[in-house]
Amino acid sequence: MNHRLLGWLAATSLVTTVVWLVLLIAGISAAGPQQSFEQVLSYVSRMPPLYTLTYANAALTVIAATALFGGLYRYLQPTAPEWAAIGVVFVPIYAALSLVVYLSQISLVPNLVALSRSPETQAQAIFFLRQTVQQWPGSALFFLDNLAYAILGIPSIIFGLPLRAANPRLKIAGYLLAANGIACILGVIGLLFNLTGLNQGSLVGGFFYVAALIPLTWILLARGPAFRSNGKEPQRQHSRPGQTTKK
Repeated sequence: MNHRLLGWLAATSLVTTVVWLVLLIAGISAAGPQQSFEQVLSYVSRMPPLYTLTYANAALTVIAATALFGGLYRYLQPTAPEWAAIGVVFVPIYAALSLVVYLSQISLVPNLVALSRSPETQAQAIFFLRQTVQQWPGSALFFLDNLAYAILGIPSIIFGLPLRAANPRLKIAGYLLAANGIACILGVIGLLFNLTGLNQGSLVGGFFYVAALIPLTWILLARGPAFRSNGKEPQRQHSRPGQTTKK
């Protein structure tokens, strides 16, 4: 795997994830109090541009992360082929679940909101909205979203820990990536057992993920000798006495 291509994949994932965090914070601020389902539904029903932009960017974030993990799989194949093969299996599962969650917010949910305004279909529409509005912590898609991140947490750990062997300069990035995976897995455990604090693991994992992408992008795109995927620098060719070096 070309290290610069992997660096650009990391950079793309970094940009889309940072934008997602910014839009998420802005959306929470714009939505106001979200203590009840009625308050959440009131915000979702308005369908402000920020809401649509947030979920459209979330879908791009999923695609960028999927491409990055595919690149990491190729990058780690020479040094950890078995672990790389195990880790990559979980990536398409994460991608499928996350895309269903995020794209449904700008396709299915608006249709259900429209149905909720009709007396004939209001009760059924409200029932399904309680399960499909991702911003509502009690919904099925809220849990599915966190489950998807927990699933991605498995390759985050599997790919993160061997990065040091593949390239010693990526040691910190690998540890941060593994920390993201642990946090996301703990987050879904917190949701399952209703453990306050622990259920925010996916959000905490997002910050670890951004922190991992910064050195990953910087090191892989920086000029200078690139490490091969076995952790060694490529050998420079030395000219023999009396031999000219080709340019």
